[in-house]
Amino acid sequence: MTSEILEKPESKPGWKSRFKCLVRFGLIAVFCSFLLSLTIGDYFTLTAVFVYATPWLIRLMVAIAAFAILRKQLWWMSATLLISGLHGGHQSYRRGAAIKHHSAGSFTIATWNAGRELDDRPSEWHFESDVVAIIESGHFDKPQWRKFQKSTPDYHWLQFESGTMLGVRGKHAKFESLGEHDLFRCFRVKVTIDHFDPFTVVVVDMRSQPWLSREEPMRRIFAATKPGEPTIILGDFNTPPDSRWIRKASFKRWSLANRRHEQGFVETWPFGLPLHCLDQIWVSEEFKVLDCKQESRPSDHRLVKARLLPSS
Repeated sequence: MTSEILEKPESKPGWKSRFKCLVRFGLIAVFCSFLLSLTIGDYFTLTAVFVYATPWLIRLMVAIAAFAILRKQLWWMSATLLISGLHGGHQSYRRGAAIKHHSAGSFTIATWNAGRELDDRPSEWHFESDVVAIIESGHFDKPQWRKFQKSTPDYHWLQFESGTMLGVRGKHAKFESLGEHDLFRCFRVKVTIDHFDPFTVVVVDMRSQPWLSREEPMRRIFAATKPGEPTIILGDFNTPPDSRWIRKASFKRWSLANRRHEQGFVETWPFGLPLHCLDQIWVSEEFKVLDCKQESRPSDHRLVKARLLPSS
């Protein structure tokens, strides 16, 4: 009598096993991205994509998920990301009380990416700043534009291309376009508000694709004015301020007003989640930043407002 040996069919991995593999892969990818952020940063296109995609909140969430699902597997990676995420959140969050009394002789400046819907939101046609830069305002037809101007009678408005605008409670000269349409938009204009000497405002709208190099745009943006010329650079940079290209271009002369944010997280995008500080206000050494705050408005970006005091 011959015996037949029946081989059991190989069992396919269940959803739990697949999910663990996914978490393990995500943990390794985010850990590698963290190492890149400490070394190469956004120097190359590929490393920039990884670094921009894994800010401190993502590292923290991945670390918590890895501890909960993988337990002791790759625990040292999870622990490193957990510490990194907690440290990033600690640096990002501000607990100070908002300043109620401001120094005499100061003025306010703001920037906001309106998400291309400002033309259809009359309830948002108020800004309470001496200078305001609006990115992606939307498409105003002539009747809407007249209505918008009547709703903001204190401002003189400049309309740039692609929905970028600048409002000034004072006067402005003609603007110069310094950007490249397929890479970044940059507009330079001399403005004057009451009781202050003229100063230069540079409005920025950087393309959002992370594979576009930031080296040349940031060099040209921060070199838009000469040393000694009072200048404010603001807008949607679509680049975190710790980018190596921003740090290199802003070295010595420039200060980031967002760092004086008083309450909550410094990050401005998206929809209130603290992922990236994309909307930035940079000031030259001729200004002192007194405080900075954010406002939630109907957009994936938060409005950023800073109070400045001329140094001289």
